[in-house]
Parts: sequence; structure tokens; C-alpha cells
Amino acid sequence: MDKLVRVRLLSRADLWVLIHIEVQSQPDKTFPARMFVYYYRLRDRHGVSVASFAVLADPDAAWRPEGHAEGLWGTRCEFRFEWVKLLDYAGELERLRGERNPFAAMVEVHLRALATRRVRPERRLREKLELVRSLYRRGFTREELEELLQFLDWLLVLPENLEEQFDAVVTELEEERAMPVISPMEKRFTERGRRLGREEGLQQAQARECARLVRTTLEVLERRLGPVPPRIAATLQELEDAEALWSLLAGAAVAETLAVFEAGLASACTRSTA
Repeated sequence: MDKLVRVRLLSRADLWVLIHIEVQSQPDKTFPARMFVYYYRLRDRHGVSVASFAVLADPDAAWRPEGHAEGLWGTRCEFRFEWVKLLDYAGELERLRGERNPFAAMVEVHLRALATRRVRPERRLREKLELVRSLYRRGFTREELEELLQFLDWLLVLPENLEEQFDAVVTELEEERAMPVISPMEKRFTERGRRLGREEGLQQAQARECARLVRTTLEVLERRLGPVPPRIAATLQELEDAEALWSLLAGAAVAETLAVFEAGLASACTRSTA
């Protein structure tokens, strides 16, 4: 499950319930049944009421699952859950941009990421910079801004040369506003600085960077496309080429299926060993 929260009702201090929130990034015909499985296993294990919610973050406007039903010989079970379709907010970007709520900003970032999946990297860079400027103007706290910048950096992946341009602009914004935010961009500077050390330090920094890129790539794949087969994870972990891993991370953000990503992974492995 993506998120499970235990809460107490304000009306009854002795009663607590579970709230299950599932984020689904791709259409999946098994999704309603999976939501049902989560529900009955939670109900059986904890013996309390469960509220189930789905955040549909996929690019298919027509896919709108509402529940699961099954039956046999007069016996019938029907399960329904609440859901929200993020694509429904695509026509409300101006309203989202005016909201102080961090979740409004996250929805806007997600929609921009979907809209720029197949555009030239330079356009995605412009979109990413526009989003950053918008985030700085909304008056978020330091903690909120740091989380949102991490989310933005995770979803709108750029080639490394454009990430450097992006980092430079963000650094100027932080200096203008005197905001010492430890952003993902600054963390990249730190990683690059480590690579300038002596040879042993260089190798250690490269190993850390590769491990981080593998973890991030697997997280992106699992979030967007579901469970990652062990063979893909094992192949990724064997790669020691940071440049290839950066490319694969960008591919994970736009791949339509795990098969498409695996094909790119195979090509990267071939180039890396050539």
C-alpha cells in the first residue's frame, strides 16, 4: 500500500479507523480487485473500519475505476472506493497556481510532468523553471518548499547539461530571496564537488551516485508502472556508469511500460560494456 494512516474520530475518542490512500500512475484492470484485497486484509488484521481512497495519476482520461464486485450462486460482494482523477484538474491550472495548499502545487507539478513527457528537453526545462518561480512566490515554509522542490526534481527529470542550467537559475532565485533551502539542486552540487577529490574519493563518490540513481530509478518505475521485476533491479544494480544511469532515470520518467524501459536498459548495458 502507498499510504496507511490510523486516526481517531473527533466524535468518539475510543474509536479509531484506518485510511488507506493508493496512488495509481497507470491504468490497470486489476487495480479495483487489488484495492479490495487491501481492504479486506486490513479489516481482517486490525478489526476496525477502513476508508479507501485512490488517487488516479495516470494519463488516460477514460480510465475511472470505482470498485470491485464478484459473486457466485446467489452470493455477491460489492466493494466501492472513493477516487480522484488528477487529469480533471488540467483545466484549472490557474486556480491551482493561486492556492497556498502544498497539494495543489503537487497536482500542478504532476500535470506539467504529464504534459511534457514527449516534448523537447529544452521546453521541459522552461516548464520546470516556471514551476520553481511559482513555488517561490506562494509563501511556502522552508520545509514545504524543500519537499516540493524534491517532488519537482523527481518528476521533471532533465538531461544533465540542462540540469546544470536549471541549478544555476535556482541558485540565483535563492540568493535573491535569501532562502537557505537545502534543495535537490544543492545536493547535486555536493555530489559533483565530491567527484573533484582524489582518485579514491572519486570512486567512492561515483559508487554513491550510482547507488542513488539506481534507487531513484526503481522508485520512479514502481510509482509509475507498478512492481519492478527482480531481473530489472538486478541489471540496474550491476551498472556502474553514472551517465548511463542518468539516461535510464530520464527514461523511467517517460516509459509507457516496463517492457519499454527494459529494452532501453538492455541497450544501455550493451553500450556500457562496449
